[in-house]
Amino acid sequence: MPNSRSRARRRWISRKRSFRRRWPVYVMLLIFCATALAIVVLVLIDIETPPRAAQAQQRRPVPAAIR
Repeated sequence: MPNSRSRARRRWISRKRSFRRRWPVYVMLLIFCATALAIVVLVLIDIETPPRAAQAQQRRPVPAAIR
C-alpha cells in the first residue's frame, strides 16, 4: 500500500501535466479578463466626463444681442 506522500506526489504530477496541456486556455482567459477590465475602465471614464458638446456650449460667450 503506497504511503500518502507518494499519493500526493502523483496527484501533483498529474496536476502539473494538466496545466501544461491547458496553458493556452489560461492565457486566453487572462487576455479576456484584461480586455473586459479595460473596457469597464474606459466606460467609467467616459461616463464621468461631460460630453464635449456640452463643454463647448458652456465656454462660448453669449452674443450681445441676447444679453
